[in-house]
Amino acid sequence: MPRQEIRSCERMEKEREGARERERERERERERERERERERERERERERERERERERERERERERERERERERERERERERERNTKRERERKREREREREREREREREREREREKERERVREREKERERVREREREREKEREKEGERKKKRASVCARERVRKRGKGPLNIVEQHNKCRLILDLRKVNAHLEIPKFKYEGLNRVAELIRPGDWMFSIDLRSGYHHVEMHPSSWKYLGFQFEGAYYSFRSLPFGLATAPFVFTQLIKQLAKRWRASGLRIVPYVDDLLFLCKSHTYARSACAAVTQDLKAAGFVINEKKSHLHPTRLIHFLGLERS
Repeated sequence: MPRQEIRSCERMEKEREGARERERERERERERERERERERERERERERERERERERERERERERERERERERERERERERERNTKRERERKREREREREREREREREREREREKERERVREREKERERVREREREREKEREKEGERKKKRASVCARERVRKRGKGPLNIVEQHNKCRLILDLRKVNAHLEIPKFKYEGLNRVAELIRPGDWMFSIDLRSGYHHVEMHPSSWKYLGFQFEGAYYSFRSLPFGLATAPFVFTQLIKQLAKRWRASGLRIVPYVDDLLFLCKSHTYARSACAAVTQDLKAAGFVINEKKSHLHPTRLIHFLGLERS
């Protein structure tokens, strides 16, 4: 047999073997499909059984519900009987209560008479208290006058004498500002250079229709405590007594830088939340796009300042958002 015919026969044999194998595979697949169908049928049967069981359970539940309803009806009947008894008892009790009320009324009348007597006595006592309060008020006024003659409450009395720094009182905007002459101390300080944010910054940030509010910090410098090692350089003499500043004084060359850096830390927090702010020493201007946002921002800023220990000068602050505001001596809108 020629070699070509042999190869042809081999190919045909392989093809027939492949066809038989595919047929066997199809038969196995049909068998698996029949098995899955039988499994689905068994599952449907189980589901029908479960459904019948649920139906039986529902029937039992309905029967129990009917029994409970009958029990409730019997309970209502018993309750009606009890109510009838209670009503009769309440009638008798009301009669007794009316009698007791009449007795209490007589007792109250006697008590009111005693109360009127006590009121008259308390009024006399309040008058005596008011008299004592007026005396204490006069004493406080005298004490206030004495305190006005002394140095600022931020100063400490009876420090050891280390020199005498002149104390100046400068009148500004109908108020007095205490300034310590620290030129000799300032000569030994390294004063950092920095820039204030002022009206130019306002012009950059303000937008049409903005709502604004401003906050003025009362005695801003006096919120900053000085290290005890520096107290001896901040002394002065007043009316024969020696004092030393324990907080940042007006007159110290580095005071504006220190206070501005402190406020900048809070300003960073507010700017991070989306607020536009112009801080100028202890004057703070805030710009917001809406009245609602300005009100919520004002409440949050006020809370932050109080938490940081600052005291707000409410008379000089504008805590109600407006479109027209005075800031640094100018009117902005």
